Amino acid sequence: MVLLVDDEEEVRSALRAMLEVLGFEVHEACGGPEAIARVGRGDLRPDLVISDFIMPAMNGVETLGALLGLCPGLRTILCSGTPKEDCLRGSAMGDCAYLAKPFRFRELETLTHRVLGQGAPLGSRP
Repeated sequence: MVLLVDDEEEVRSALRAMLEVLGFEVHEACGGPEAIARVGRGDLRPDLVISDFIMPAMNGVETLGALLGLCPGLRTILCSGTPKEDCLRGSAMGDCAYLAKPFRFRELETLTHRVLGQGAPLGSRP
């Protein structure tokens, strides 16, 4: 199950559609506080969290850090138009998977499979 965290509804909707095509069950949160509350209450136990970086209240790095505190070993992807180095500057999440916006469907597919340890997606070239 994937938890998708983004403050922009149209972005969540588009990303959700792509993830569902890849066969994932997707739950959404409109920001870090909602995601943390739902996981903290036990409402959700995601296998993967994909979070936008720039959001009000909490940015994506803060959100993923808090979720990792609740679920050590949780797989995470930070998604942003901001360069990875700028997003992660000063954080302890240097090895966080990163998806640069804008991205193509195939990039999302490849990264989610890699992060979840599922190997190469079907139809990919060696």
